Amino acid sequence: RELWKRQANPRPEHDVSCADGNPVGGSGKPVPLETKPKTDGRRSSPVFHIRDFMQYANTIKQQKKGETMAERMVMPCVPLRGLSVFPHTILHFDIGREKSVKALEAAMTADKQLFLTSQKDENILIPTPEDYYAVGTVVKIKQMLKIQGDAVRVLVEGQYRAVMSGIATEEPYIMAEITEAEIVPADPQEIEVQALMRSVLYAFDDYMELNPGIKDEVYELISAIEEPDIFADTVAMQMDSKVTAKQEVLEAFDVKQRLQIVRS
Repeated sequence: RELWKRQANPRPEHDVSCADGNPVGGSGKPVPLETKPKTDGRRSSPVFHIRDFMQYANTIKQQKKGETMAERMVMPCVPLRGLSVFPHTILHFDIGREKSVKALEAAMTADKQLFLTSQKDENILIPTPEDYYAVGTVVKIKQMLKIQGDAVRVLVEGQYRAVMSGIATEEPYIMAEITEAEIVPADPQEIEVQALMRSVLYAFDDYMELNPGIKDEVYELISAIEEPDIFADTVAMQMDSKVTAKQEVLEAFDVKQRLQIVRS
């Protein structure tokens, strides 16, 4: 019942470290859809030329026995510390590791897509592929702003779940080989699904009573969502719970199962 467990010491608005590990500010909290952080209008200079990224900008389609398999893509990857990102949500956070900043700049130079995953142990400052989860989220970079030192504040919008099958390269930044996750949808007209969504909403209402910092508008927004998958992800994103609990939701490709996990 990790998702509904109240945290005794919630994360402050400005954490002591970047989401990717370096010591500067950054909340890593969900941003309402209409919120846009202020920017001085400057855009950071890309480190590499666009031609360097044509390899991953184009997807590789594999054929087997005349049937189209899932697209396999290669794109910049940033492992995050103590933070999970879900599809259909908007989030801002800070990154400070050199490799992470280079991955971000590479994505900005190409199609602005980035693969975000979470570290299994947030105390590891320089993670290896074994130190972060294979399931993560492909995001679209909405804004990027230079802050203290070499750190960057970034606003992203989650696009879809993806599974990392390997690492193409780790230098000068991480390039991950990924495929879009195959989701088992849930019919919003099905009685069982409707009952699950009501149960999750009741539980979230109880959670709000224990966490007065959550605005009533959040409840209204969630209660208006009709798509079961977006509904479950949005509720999970609002929970101030551990990465392991959120990762369980992220790895639930079956939407009914996802609703059951969020409800518990």
